[in-house]
Amino acid sequence: MVARDWSQGVEAPTTLPVEIFWGDLLRVYDTGIHPSMALCIRHRGEVVLDRVIGVVDPDLPAEGDNVATTDTLFNLFSASKVLTAAVVHALVEQHRLSLDERVADTLPAFDHGGKSAIRLHHLLHHNAGMPDMPQDIDPETALGDIPGVVERLARMPQRSQPGRSVAYHPMSTWAVLSELIRLRTGHDLRSLAHELISGPLGFSHLNYGVGEHELQQVAKHRTAGVQGVPLMGSMFKRTVGVTPQQAVAISNTAGFLQAVLPSANVIATPRETSAFLQMLLNGGTLGGTRVLQPSTVYRMVQDETPRAFDGTFGFPMRYGLGLMKGGRRFSLFGPFTRRAFGHLGFSNVLVYADPERQLVVVLLNAGKPMLAWGMLPWAVLVQKIAVMVSRRG
Repeated sequence: MVARDWSQGVEAPTTLPVEIFWGDLLRVYDTGIHPSMALCIRHRGEVVLDRVIGVVDPDLPAEGDNVATTDTLFNLFSASKVLTAAVVHALVEQHRLSLDERVADTLPAFDHGGKSAIRLHHLLHHNAGMPDMPQDIDPETALGDIPGVVERLARMPQRSQPGRSVAYHPMSTWAVLSELIRLRTGHDLRSLAHELISGPLGFSHLNYGVGEHELQQVAKHRTAGVQGVPLMGSMFKRTVGVTPQQAVAISNTAGFLQAVLPSANVIATPRETSAFLQMLLNGGTLGGTRVLQPSTVYRMVQDETPRAFDGTFGFPMRYGLGLMKGGRRFSLFGPFTRRAFGHLGFSNVLVYADPERQLVVVLLNAGKPMLAWGMLPWAVLVQKIAVMVSRRG
């Protein structure tokens, strides 16, 4: 079993009960479902907790370079969408894209049936009516063939009319966004993210995938808990295109870790991830560098869908333009988080910023349970942070 020693970054003094939060994370870790875990919290702009525990590769001994540190790289999985959304909004700000433009004007294969009405904002709002992925495509081949995936998506029937109903789109519309952006700008998302966001902010990572020399620095993922949950498994396969077990196996491959996947493989340290969210909380600036205008960030987090039953998740959700939103009572981010914004990622990855609390929370891990005992203390930790941090900021 991995020792409970952990790596700690530089932490500012705080009145927040960070030792309680870290103790709760250790209780999750002790359930054994996560080979490594990380928790980074910013309050009023300062990093007040930055710690990592576990191993990089669970198949190797817990020693030397295999011990996870605050420099270990983690995959954000679906929380990658927050960076993709920021790139899209930066391009809109520069008038290189329009939120109201028709997808079919750039991708003519979508100019038929209900798909002809899909606009760029539908792709971000999860109400484009096309949440499912092709089931007849080799997933590893698809990693390097986004245009081929988009071509098949264009031929698939619509589930609903664009703008009519909300259903989380884990992969489909983000592949469409990626191809639309490539055709419109002549650049892929990786180069645009570096040009518009990560580069100006001085980040070493926080981008899609890593270079070959960094593959061994990325925390390796492992399945955990009960995997054969029929309803959850079928939903995952339908909307992601693979089973959860296949997703975990693929996520550890060099092909996945070096691809450009707008909704699945942004990789960063916990601290850099928290700095990115702090930039959004600051209205587009960090450390004196502005990458987005305040009006752009405001639109990104405030232009949201009404709270409605989500056709994918099966419970009420609200979405901003590329973000998940909090709620007055029930929320992924805890209670009384109406103004919070961020994202959930596969599985039990959670990143968010809360303007009312002046709070940023980044909770990352390498275990991928669909159903496990350790998910209960994880949920308690998330709720406790929201409850114990004052909404007065």
